[in-house]
This record gives sequence, structure tokens and C-alpha cells, in this order.
Amino acid sequence: MFISKFLFPGLIGFFVFFASACSDEFKTQDNHLKQCPTKVFDKGAIVFDSILICGTSMVPQEKITHAANVAAQWLDNDQDGVLDNPEIVEELKRNKATLLMSETGFSEIFMIQNFAAIEKGGFFIQDLYAEETDPERGRDASQEEIHHLIWGAGFAAVYPEVFDDQSRDSKIYAAWKFSDEKGYYKYNDPTCDDFCKTMEHLYKATAALLDSSADLAEYEFMIKSSGELVEKHPMMMDIFQSDEYEYPQTIWPDGNYIQDNGIEYLN
Repeated sequence: MFISKFLFPGLIGFFVFFASACSDEFKTQDNHLKQCPTKVFDKGAIVFDSILICGTSMVPQEKITHAANVAAQWLDNDQDGVLDNPEIVEELKRNKATLLMSETGFSEIFMIQNFAAIEKGGFFIQDLYAEETDPERGRDASQEEIHHLIWGAGFAAVYPEVFDDQSRDSKIYAAWKFSDEKGYYKYNDPTCDDFCKTMEHLYKATAALLDSSADLAEYEFMIKSSGELVEKHPMMMDIFQSDEYEYPQTIWPDGNYIQDNGIEYLN
């Protein structure tokens, strides 16, 4: 299995994880969801009428539920039942923000066969493995992949001067450069260019802001807490604390959204 960054014409961009071979998981399902980009998805959810989650037959329902709750917590971070930034949610809806879930990854064959449908539909997609979603051991990757989706399809479009990860003029690019020059951040994946590192750095800084120790256990980001972030990276704190866009500052999403509104399950 390997990681490759794909940029599809008409889409802003996303990461696709390739499995080694195609399987029955990616065959057309008789009960497929009409909302999803292709006919291999038989379960899913819609979060605040803006993020579509599509899961294959090999994705357990509880993984869909967990991902939907994490998405809801990113969008309603204080969990008061009211969207933190309705403008972002509208942008996610316009961009057809979609989380595609498989058991362990989408095959190269699948992407080749379904590229046209994804592109034609105008979906901004991000993928997530079921096996890395709320695992019994190890880091839960759902927070990161859903963060990438929300900030790529939402924040970057509404506030490009701050969150555009494809521009050297954005504030998050400047913040990554600051960390790079200070030795606070190091990402050794050769497939990840400076713009890719900009979004990865934003996520790690968010983990420090909200004290997610599981996401800061390795040596990618050397700032390990909100206190250190205040001390060492005022540029990043200025981004987080701006009143302009209501950046999440209350809880680290754990998949336990306490409200009973905002999530519709599909099957």
C-alpha cells in the first residue's frame, strides 16, 4: 500500500490511498446510495446538510457513525447545537464535500474506473479507512481526514487569504514557513510538497491547540501543547483566535457529539 496525491481537474485536491488490488468491496451494490459519486457505496450519512459520507459494504455502520459525529464536532465545536460558522457549511455544500470510506483503501483500478463520475459530479473528496477510524489501539485518523476535508472544501474557499493551502500568500503558508525555519515542523514524505505540508502543519498545530497528545506523539511537530503554542508560535495563535471565522477552540473531536440534531443516516 502506498500514498499518492492526486489532483483532479475541477476539484481543489485530495489524498487518495491506493490498495494493492480491486475486490468485491468495489463492485456495484444493488442498494447503492444515489447521493454518492459511484454505485459501490451502500451506507452513509449527511452532516449538517453539507458533508456527505459514503461507505462501502465493508465499512461497519459504527465507523460511519463515528465519522459523522467527528464531522459534527468540527462544525459545532462547542456542541451547543448551533453551527459555529454557517458560511463554511454553505461552502461545503456548494463544493459537495464528500468523505469516501472503505475498509482499508481504494484500489487504483477503482479510481481509474470511477474518475469520470467523480469529476463530472463535482465532488470534493477525501478518503478514510474504516480500520483507522476509532481503532481499538493507535491514533484515530478520522479527525485528521475530516479536518482536511472541511478546511480544503470550506475554509480555504471562504477565507483564501488565511487558509488557502495552494498559495504562498496565505497566512497558513507563512505559519508553516515559520515553523520550518524554527525547526518546529518536519515532514519527510517525499510525495508531500510545500503546499501539502502547509495543510498538514495546520492540522498538527490544531492538535496542539486542543491538546491532542495522540496526534503529537511523533516528531513531526515539536510544539506539543496549547501552552507551548502560545509561547513559541504567536502567528499560529493569531490565526486560531481571530473572530473572523470561529476556528474550533473548545474540544478535540472524539466522536461523541452530544446533540441529537445535524446528522442524517443513509442506507
